Amino acid sequence: MADPMGEALDGLAAWVSDVDAQVPRLLDAAPLARVVAVLQRLEGLRRALQASEALLVRHVTRSAGTGKHEAGGIRFEVHGGWDRKEWRDSEVAKRLAVDPGSGELLWERPEVRTAVRQVLAAGRHEWRVTDLRGQGIDPDDEDDPLCRREPKRMTVQFLSGAEASK
Repeated sequence: MADPMGEALDGLAAWVSDVDAQVPRLLDAAPLARVVAVLQRLEGLRRALQASEALLVRHVTRSAGTGKHEAGGIRFEVHGGWDRKEWRDSEVAKRLAVDPGSGELLWERPEVRTAVRQVLAAGRHEWRVTDLRGQGIDPDDEDDPLCRREPKRMTVQFLSGAEASK
């Protein structure tokens, strides 16, 4: 049974190999106008391939979901998740400033409040969601979210032997 996609990809691979072999000769002999014309055409072809790739990635990520998978003997991992922005830093600090032994709200102590404000004002920081959850704090609590979240772009990573077993 014929595999039109496989044949097309084999033809594309041969074409890419041929173009790669011709580029050094083009650079040695062609005027700049010809090099620019070839570059423009390659860029258009690359964009067309990217559009096809994006459709395939979208299909794989929707079909497989995040995590490690195998299909047809090919191991791959779908990455996604959330970008979290506009953190309510003072509220996160308040929730972290609880003595785990006594339950005392350390945030009420002026020296703790001052120290936390200085840390927050000192520069860029990133809240680690896994660490916050380990402290019993859910940044995505629907009743009181600590940040705004947006879905990340989903990607597909193909795994080699060592990566596939992690």
